[in-house]
Amino acid sequence: MACTTCERPHCMSHTETCLTCDEPYCATHSDTCVECDFTFCTDHSAECDDCGNPVCHTDRKTCDACGETTCLSDGADCIHCKESFCADHHTRCGTCNDPICVADSTECVDDEDRHCHEHIATCSVCGHETDQDQPRCNNHLEQCVVDDANLCSEHAHTDPILERAVCSEHQTTCTTCRQQVATAAVDNGECRTCQELAENDTLQPKVEDTLPNSLSFRSMRISTNSAYVVVHGTRLMRSDEIVVLERETGDIVEQYRTGLLARLSGGRL
Repeated sequence: MACTTCERPHCMSHTETCLTCDEPYCATHSDTCVECDFTFCTDHSAECDDCGNPVCHTDRKTCDACGETTCLSDGADCIHCKESFCADHHTRCGTCNDPICVADSTECVDDEDRHCHEHIATCSVCGHETDQDQPRCNNHLEQCVVDDANLCSEHAHTDPILERAVCSEHQTTCTTCRQQVATAAVDNGECRTCQELAENDTLQPKVEDTLPNSLSFRSMRISTNSAYVVVHGTRLMRSDEIVVLERETGDIVEQYRTGLLARLSGGRL
């Protein structure tokens, strides 16, 4: 049997039939497609410019950026523009791993990975302060618990009560503990932690152990959140006190007198 290209005779064991043109070809003038594993003549196959393997016309793509031939494994269609690109001219979204071209992707300023349009955004505060877009992926943005606005790590404050991100615009000072909390955690000026002040026999285990020995009261009402311990202490002949301590260290961050006597003295200790 003669090879259609070189016309030299070959036995049946050393000839292959091209799947496209159905003609016989010798081993020199035929290739096995790296994608479908069928045999094609050199006229109906090409070399992938990325991996160097032969690929048939059905399983190859032409890069719309550089015009090179690529196999299906090395090339991809951008999920946004739907055009085909070789390995050098496409990447994958750092969030969803879908293929994207350079024009339809954006680099996150924090990790420098590229992301598709669906998984990149900007901090709502940065945009107002700098008037410049600083795109970030979902992994480097949080949403404000009040209005769902995007916040970068610099502008996202973790609310100690809701344990969610909140922007400065949606923080307020509790009238009792005087700490900054999310407006969503405040009712009539008082945060949920202070609204839940209870007798200390209802405390969680070991919370009372974090209180310093200097806090000596006749009785205490105590409430906690993820960051603070709030104490309303009472004494027999002196004003009540509000004391706020960091839960992790036990350091006092706020302390003042309250009640009638405190109002007469201006709340001074």
